[in-house]
Amino acid sequence: MLVFEAAPLFSKITKKRYQKKKIVHGQRRRMLKAGMLVQMDSSEHNWLEYIPEKWWLIAMIDDAINEVSYAKFFVKDTFFSNMHVLRVSSR
Repeated sequence: MLVFEAAPLFSKITKKRYQKKKIVHGQRRRMLKAGMLVQMDSSEHNWLEYIPEKWWLIAMIDDAINEVSYAKFFVKDTFFSNMHVLRVSSR
């Protein structure tokens, strides 16, 4: 009858695992003038408690002055709703 020792097997399996070093990125500077960087964001939520459907809020935010330049609610997040927000906010 053969008997195997478990200790050598476990020593190979339980080698010290190396963890990746976490890279910490610094915050980037804000743009100097309004309109240099405008970010678009869309998010789906139950925005109003008396309306059971979830709606999409699509907004344009100016990075330099941290101001919402335009925002509108839509039933769906579609290409046309995003183009509408881009067209109106660029005026």
